[in-house]
Amino acid sequence: MRTFFGILAATAIQACAVSSLPPPPAEDVRSQLRRVRISGLPAPAEIVLDAPVKGWLAGIPAGACDFATAFWEVGADPTADQAALLSLLAPVGLVVGAVYGPFAARPTEAVEREERSLREVLVRASSGFAARVEGQGRKACPSIIVREGEEAILHVGPAAVRLTGPYWLDPFVRPSLRMKVRLTRTDGQILYEAEITHTGSPRHFTRWASSPEELAEYFQLALDDLAERIVDEVFLTVLAPGK
Repeated sequence: MRTFFGILAATAIQACAVSSLPPPPAEDVRSQLRRVRISGLPAPAEIVLDAPVKGWLAGIPAGACDFATAFWEVGADPTADQAALLSLLAPVGLVVGAVYGPFAARPTEAVEREERSLREVLVRASSGFAARVEGQGRKACPSIIVREGEEAILHVGPAAVRLTGPYWLDPFVRPSLRMKVRLTRTDGQILYEAEITHTGSPRHFTRWASSPEELAEYFQLALDDLAERIVDEVFLTVLAPGK
């Protein structure tokens, strides 16, 4: 079963977008740093989860908003004639959505149960990243990574773990990680600072909720990918001997 979820998560990883890190520090700075300790960020990651509305009453405005959003997405950058048609159909969509919403909205208990399950996945993804980077770093450049007697500290970790997206009845949510990377001297002087984001493919909230293991596997692969990328781009590029 884990292999099955791994295949699905790997597919999502292939469709992801990863931002680039900025250029490394100057050679004279890098040449002085040969002993680096890995540390997590002092502040916990921000956890953001967009869940569906709860209960039939909340479904009335949610349905209207969802239909209005869909109308404007379909009519993005319309011609003058299309804009006129959309302006006539939009009120109809609001009414239809308001009628449909209460039937589509799900019970509060069910949504809260799924929300707790997915939030647990996001919280687990927010911890232990520094250890991943240290493990990758010891494989790639073992002489640089130390746990004491360091000349510099590399602070790494997730600033935000999100599952967010549009719509209210069944949000079309996309997993994402925003990582902070900061290299400082032991006196606190910042030598290098960057953020790197990893964004996956969107799916409906109910799809993620039906298989939280798939979301967890996605985050595990994403975290491994980010740890390797940070080691490659920070250690092998920023601190590698002869660079």
